[in-house]
Amino acid sequence: MEDYEIYKEVVHNQNIKMKFMEFEEIEKNKLTSDDFLMRYINIHKLISLITNKTLLFTRLDLLPDPFEGITTRLIKERYIAKLTPSKEEINPRLSKELREKALEEKEYIESLYKKDALKRQKSQYVNCWFKGDRESMAMWNLYSNKEGVAIKINGRYLVDYLKRIIEIQPLLMKKYKFICGNVEYYKLNPVDLKEKVNIKYSAFKKDVSYEYEHEYRFLIATPLTYIDKNPSNIKLDLTDIFFHNLEIICHPEMPDWQYQNIINICKDTNIKAIRKSWIELK
Repeated sequence: MEDYEIYKEVVHNQNIKMKFMEFEEIEKNKLTSDDFLMRYINIHKLISLITNKTLLFTRLDLLPDPFEGITTRLIKERYIAKLTPSKEEINPRLSKELREKALEEKEYIESLYKKDALKRQKSQYVNCWFKGDRESMAMWNLYSNKEGVAIKINGRYLVDYLKRIIEIQPLLMKKYKFICGNVEYYKLNPVDLKEKVNIKYSAFKKDVSYEYEHEYRFLIATPLTYIDKNPSNIKLDLTDIFFHNLEIICHPEMPDWQYQNIINICKDTNIKAIRKSWIELK
């Protein structure tokens, strides 16, 4: 069952109630020390990462995929509603009662979808990574450019690091929940009405057209009652040890002088592992 209401209140001594963000690593997706995660970014995002020392979580409604974080049930109901003919197209041979009922249901589902979809999306934030040890040319082309880089880190280390680091984030000491795991891919756009989707959280599924991303994501879920005040993104503060464990891989077509610039940009940081891509191109 896809679930959103996933918050818990922690009660301490002397009946003092304190709210802490929960952490959950999806059981079937647990990473090992052999797993690696990568993010393909342009040089401006690299500079921002180094100078601000923050990990950016983007609100789901600001991502291009319209079905981010939407329950499968609602996606299917909307699809069926869209198949229902409009007032101008509906079969005139049907009785007036049947025509009115069909149009009312269509309007209701479409209205419900818009309202519920936005509410769900505005309550959730993600930070996304490519899961894999080898570089992906598709990811280079889509999410970077010839001046860009990929940042690479051991997946097991990153999960454990973020689990510790969220405990000292002052802005996150609310009724939030932190969840991480693989994205699973289903036929959602357009939706396959017969396909069974077996997933716990809606934000961890995407359409099969995104399967090349091999995505592993970190999610911050906030209560639905917070959406009117939720910012467009959440920034998670990072410590120097995070950068010490990063490897920077430069784009396969990056010229030597730009590669040297990357080294210079990183020389005053804890990032020591910087190399050129191992992909050979003509």
